[in-house]
Amino acid sequence: MNIQHYRFTIDLTLAAPFLSHKSGAQRFGYDMSMLRDAEGRPVFLGSQIRGNLLHTLNFFQRQLHDANQPMTELDSVIGYFGKPSDEESEASNAPQRAKFNFSYYWTLEPDQYAKMDVNTPPRFRIGIDASTGTTVKGNLQVIESLFAGGTDELKFCGNVTAQLSEKEALNCHVWLSKALNYLPAIGALKGTGFGRIKAAQCTYNPIPANSPSSAWDKIDRLGICLKIDRPFCIAKPHLPNSNRFVSEDFIPGNAIIGAIAQQYPELKGQDWFNKIHIRHAFATPIKSIQRAAVLPLSLAFYDEQLLDLANTPEPEKIFLIENDGKFYAPAFQPDWKHKNYCQAHKAQDRPKTSYQRHLVVRTAINEKTNQAKDEALFSLECIEPKDDVWYTEINLSRLEESEKVHAIDALKQILAYPLCGIGKTKATAEFSLLPEPMINCPEIKPLENNRYIITLQTQARLFAEPENLKATGDKCALKKLYADYWHEKSDGQLSLSHYFAQQARVGGEFYWRHYRDKQTYQPEWLTQPGSVFVLQAAENSNTETILRLLKDWQELGLPPATDRDSDTWQTDPFIRENGFGEIRVNEAIHIDFANYAGGEWL
Repeated sequence: MNIQHYRFTIDLTLAAPFLSHKSGAQRFGYDMSMLRDAEGRPVFLGSQIRGNLLHTLNFFQRQLHDANQPMTELDSVIGYFGKPSDEESEASNAPQRAKFNFSYYWTLEPDQYAKMDVNTPPRFRIGIDASTGTTVKGNLQVIESLFAGGTDELKFCGNVTAQLSEKEALNCHVWLSKALNYLPAIGALKGTGFGRIKAAQCTYNPIPANSPSSAWDKIDRLGICLKIDRPFCIAKPHLPNSNRFVSEDFIPGNAIIGAIAQQYPELKGQDWFNKIHIRHAFATPIKSIQRAAVLPLSLAFYDEQLLDLANTPEPEKIFLIENDGKFYAPAFQPDWKHKNYCQAHKAQDRPKTSYQRHLVVRTAINEKTNQAKDEALFSLECIEPKDDVWYTEINLSRLEESEKVHAIDALKQILAYPLCGIGKTKATAEFSLLPEPMINCPEIKPLENNRYIITLQTQARLFAEPENLKATGDKCALKKLYADYWHEKSDGQLSLSHYFAQQARVGGEFYWRHYRDKQTYQPEWLTQPGSVFVLQAAENSNTETILRLLKDWQELGLPPATDRDSDTWQTDPFIRENGFGEIRVNEAIHIDFANYAGGEWL
């Protein structure tokens, strides 16, 4: 079966009034405001279009089954919308992923913006007392109206993409067109005459592939730029009963490789796919080629002065400084204010990003009542990309030459089309290949006293689950775990002098079911980005061996703890092939801010 990438373009022509209800705070003086995109243009959510189409197709399916005329073609199309997890089965928490990927917004065509008038008077609704026929006190609703009443031919356009055979694409076009032409209205208040659909049209075409670059055959490290088409949500760990999902501001390597595996399932069984290394994608201004670095946890403020304490000669001392008869204690990142972070980012010469947080509220709809379903409300705190892109890197250096040929051929096919299904909003990323690798790995040289300062850029699982590690107050046990890791992974060449680190516990039912094969449940300890480890060369160490080790770790990430040496991306999400354990060695900020201007250590 010849599978192709198809784009279905759906045009909806509406007559005013209509309303796509904005969630969260409304415009001043209004009870219901129009949803707008980042440019202030009126839009409908793609999830709303998706929900209306699925609701209509499910209605068709019930009618046909009741008439003993089941349609397998219709059943297939409904399956392309995906299904939620089956909580009663062994595969709980494993949803049937959708083939369809809907645009985040359905937008008004640019040539019709002239019809929009922000000075159009609002519309009003009142509540009527059924027993008296009079207005109910306080039941006055003010509704934003951007178009004068009677304005028609307002066309909203969006896309649906999917990987289908030619026959499947034709079948989808038929049933999507039927559902669109059945819809009478869309948006809020459609039961009172809002959002009348005057015309609906669905067309489809294969998506043309991007031309591959000839530079691919000559390098092992590929710098990749990801341009995200919508607000995305890579949810941070949260309580299982929480209905609020807060996004990370980066895209993990395992999210990227998972989206690739979902879009191209035939890759899962190929050995080379387990060996490629994909770094986390960090935000960068669209005109910048500098990938952001994480602030080291060894940075501290003494009053208004920034100081790095990683290379302190006597780390066991209390970090007090006396200056002009005043004593200053360090303020580390957990105690910083916004101005401290701004000052530290400026000192690090970090590129200034423009992305913003974007709140999305969702609920399911009861098919029988067309009202919100009970206990189905949830919110997503997303990242709105705005003018930023996300930079990552694919490393093929661990592949054999024969494997590399297959990998490059597959990657050319993968990156020729947008990558769909990233995060909870199913964001789509457009790829572009950078002229050189994104990650600059400068030559490593030992610092004074034969030391090396390692700064974590991404989370890392540096030790197995300890039996007796307390959540707080057991610094000796924690230091021993870290010291054992560095000693073992360096074959005794390096020892831990001191460190500045934070840890977080992760786990949950999904992790237990899909990665631990239902072993005895045990959450993991992950060392957090920004953690700093000062390593001392052992007395009889070999400098060339140390530099070779550090170069490997800098390019590929830290190796896993010993109990996970043989794990792949399918059995452990925290391996270095997924971008975890990325480090920087001997960053300039550790040297440039090592000395306090005035005063003495106590």
